[in-house]
Amino acid sequence: MTIQLATSNGVQDTATSLLSLLDYWECMVNLRNKSAGAGCFTIEAAIGELQPGDVFIVAGQVSSHFDAVARALAIQSHNENKQTLFMGDRTRVRHFMCEVVGRELELPVSKVLKARFTDAQWWAVNECLEKIRKLNALYTAVAAESAFEYYIKTLEETLSYNPEIQVVIIEGVTDKSWLSETNTKSIAQRLKELALRHKVSLIMSVGISIGTSELAVRNCLPESWALPAFVDGILLCEHSVSSARQVVCQPAIDLRYDSRTGLGHLSVALYHDGIGRIDVCPLPANESQKECEL
Repeated sequence: MTIQLATSNGVQDTATSLLSLLDYWECMVNLRNKSAGAGCFTIEAAIGELQPGDVFIVAGQVSSHFDAVARALAIQSHNENKQTLFMGDRTRVRHFMCEVVGRELELPVSKVLKARFTDAQWWAVNECLEKIRKLNALYTAVAAESAFEYYIKTLEETLSYNPEIQVVIIEGVTDKSWLSETNTKSIAQRLKELALRHKVSLIMSVGISIGTSELAVRNCLPESWALPAFVDGILLCEHSVSSARQVVCQPAIDLRYDSRTGLGHLSVALYHDGIGRIDVCPLPANESQKECEL
């Protein structure tokens, strides 16, 4: 007899269910190793491996820490030795660099931001920065303006002069910041054309000014973006809601997505240390708060 398990994503046969359980146990047993070495792998599974020409939108309200999800994807790419460009205002660039150092040295990001190190840690920080410099694989661009045309122009120039860049992440954009732009092509279409032309994976972090709980994932941004026609995936981050059936580790987020792997939902454990970093997932459904903690 074949036992089947009904899930929100359909019905799984016994073999698939058992494999999923084994994957889950392996994740929980090797929690720190998984998070340090491979970022947030259930999100990666949700979107598939980043390919040249991909455009992914990571969106959410400010309090949903959507920017942390975008940075997790970018840092994962950096850890895979992909040449990575991070673009945002000066504060976001500084925070991103501090997060890279914090992950490398397993230090709290808030401590790196404040430069509160022992003598031994200062040596380690210096070695980490020297390693990054020698690899020459991490680029940053400070966004001095918020206009869409400014971002496009800066990216075109940066990628033309640095064709080795493989992954681009943009932070600091909101759903309203580019509404006044006028062009015959949509925002997403122009981003997609740029990604294809320069053969880069593009991750956009976009803040949403309205409530998203009643919105379909593909409707989370204004029509001027033309979603999802010209993007490979949209990840919509929201507050996790606990229910009688599910004990959620706090802090945590729900992540609804519409990507090339299909529609889906993830519950993601989130460490928000100063600026936010995604460390572990998936969340256990029946474990206590104590067992969820690292």
